[in-house]
Amino acid sequence: GFLTTLESFQDFELQFDTKVDWPFDSGVFLRTGPTGKSHQVTIDYRPGGQIGRIYCPWTQSVVHNCPDGIKHFKKDAWNHFRIICQGEPAHIKVWLNDVLITDFQHTAKTTANIPTQGTISLQVHPGGAGYEKSRAMFRNIIIKEL
Repeated sequence: GFLTTLESFQDFELQFDTKVDWPFDSGVFLRTGPTGKSHQVTIDYRPGGQIGRIYCPWTQSVVHNCPDGIKHFKKDAWNHFRIICQGEPAHIKVWLNDVLITDFQHTAKTTANIPTQGTISLQVHPGGAGYEKSRAMFRNIIIKEL
């Protein structure tokens, strides 16, 4: 499931707060095309999950890991994200609670077949057995075109 914008964006800054139960598999999709191809910033708050990983669904899969992102995620609290997506190939920066956790410059290879503009989507994803009672909440969503 996605909660998505109606408008498409190319270069932008996105800010929001999220509160995610343990365990949960969530994320933010950037420049989402009609088939779901996009850049995903993961909010995988679960065993083996990463917060701030860059995943490209239906194309390259994982293109950037962020094993330390989860260290900056506050359990049972609202967490503030700031994401900048700019340029082509895309340069994606992610701050979690004012700490830069991801600074990833795509190459032509890692961004191949991903739209240069598209919607922004918040993901709520079932994630497997044991997750059915977990929830992800989002608030204070601000999008600024660059």
